[in-house]
Amino acid sequence: MGKIKRLSKKFKKKGFEYEILQRIGKIIILRKRRKTREGMIIGYEVIKVRSMKDITTPRGTFYPAHEIIPSNEQFGVYGWAYEHYENAMKKFNKLVNR
Repeated sequence: MGKIKRLSKKFKKKGFEYEILQRIGKIIILRKRRKTREGMIIGYEVIKVRSMKDITTPRGTFYPAHEIIPSNEQFGVYGWAYEHYENAMKKFNKLVNR
C-alpha cells in the first residue's frame, strides 16, 4: 500500500458541495451546501475519517488507498450532522479532546 490520498479540501457528493473547515488528525468539520428552488441549504458534518486500502475491482479497475467519509448508515458512529455551526463545533472539540 502506497501513500493514502487525503480528502480534497472541497468535493461534491450526492448533490452537495462539501468544504473542509477544520481538521485535526482524523477529525474533520465540513460545511455542506446545495442550491434549491427555495434557496440555499447549508449544514455541517463532523466526521471521523477512515482509510481504504488499495483495491482492484473484479473488472480490474485499480483504486489507490484513500480516505473515506462515512456512508449514511455509519452516521452516529463515524459522522454527525448539524444544522448550526456552533453545535457542530461542540462535537468537533469533544472528539478532538478525547
